[in-house]
Amino acid sequence: MIKTNNKGLLIVVSGPSGAGKDTICHKLIKENSNIWMSVSMTTRKPRPLEKDGVDYFFVSSEEFENKINDNTFLEYASYNDNYYGTPKDKVEEKLNEGKDVILVIDINGAINIKKIIPPIIPPVAKNTSPTLFNFPLVNELNAPAYNNKLQ
Repeated sequence: MIKTNNKGLLIVVSGPSGAGKDTICHKLIKENSNIWMSVSMTTRKPRPLEKDGVDYFFVSSEEFENKINDNTFLEYASYNDNYYGTPKDKVEEKLNEGKDVILVIDINGAINIKKIIPPIIPPVAKNTSPTLFNFPLVNELNAPAYNNKLQ
């Protein structure tokens, strides 16, 4: 892919829980030092072995709500009485440094991102029906380079 400016690409990876999103993203990051995976913010309590600033930014509900009021999220949502969101500042910082940024978010977050940042390439899907965004399906027959990177 050829970049026309020095900014990085924003890559949204979305799918149901357990689909392998994190596995794919960690493999891409391991193979490409120019990719950075965004760290979401949440109000839920950390699980054992989770680290603040690595797995999530863990904050209070009050702090999260202040950040909503200050418009500091690209997207956010509430699930099971907890907030989850993607902080804008770090994403913009990394994109401006020329890093490609991966957002691993749920489908609602992806829809919200699409509203504010129009896609420049279609989502990559394998063995699925046409995507939610009505882009052409990309599979192993017409995108071997994508699939080779992910194996």
